[in-house]
Amino acid sequence: MLRRTLISVLIGSWLVVAASAQVTSRSTPLTHDQTKERGVVVVVEEVVAYGTPQKPLYEVSYEYKAKGRKTVFIREGPGTVAAEGKFKYFATALNLTFLDAPDGTLLATVPLEITSVPAGRPSETLPGESEFPSAGRNTDWHGSSVEFKPHLNKILDSMGLGYAFCSTENQCIITPYKVINFPAQHGEKGHVAIKITYIEDNGGLHLRVYAKTQEKLSHGSWLDPDDEDVPKAADVFVSQLLKQLGSAR
Repeated sequence: MLRRTLISVLIGSWLVVAASAQVTSRSTPLTHDQTKERGVVVVVEEVVAYGTPQKPLYEVSYEYKAKGRKTVFIREGPGTVAAEGKFKYFATALNLTFLDAPDGTLLATVPLEITSVPAGRPSETLPGESEFPSAGRNTDWHGSSVEFKPHLNKILDSMGLGYAFCSTENQCIITPYKVINFPAQHGEKGHVAIKITYIEDNGGLHLRVYAKTQEKLSHGSWLDPDDEDVPKAADVFVSQLLKQLGSAR
């Protein structure tokens, strides 16, 4: 529920990180209220800046409510979702756009203000959609995509996985690389990125999970793994993810 005090002031400029590279932050949620216009209220919890000015990436966390509606469409994000909900994902622009349908009437454009810049601006690398292998693992969700998206958001957040939505044409998400543990012989490191596609099928969704793995020596570059330990560790991780993603009702 949206319980925070409404704040009328919106839009700020980039918060500047001091020379000591300390974290800059704002503790008060930022609320955008267009109740009088289209019945949309959005509470922005956090906007964390990653990447570079040339290739920005923001992790956005917000709640929203569109009064008098069953669904809304959030552009360049989750798409069609319930009229009330909560999401946390990576975006490339400092705004949220709400419509009544994919090609429908504009309900609200919400400008975003950066709330924190982590010290050193750590990189969050998102592989491209086409960089994943063609083979994946399957499960099913017995519900609609509108119901699935907040479920997916909750599961990925509980596993410490940020994610970004794919292009508008494709129903999928991609995560940054996550470190995985495996029995390294010479100080190698491994990590895995995940792509999840979801396609409507017989009243439910068919899910397919793809894993892209890489490894490197302590001072080397990330490369495709040359042994089976990293893919095996990634497969265990995918199995855990599938258990939580599948089924419903």
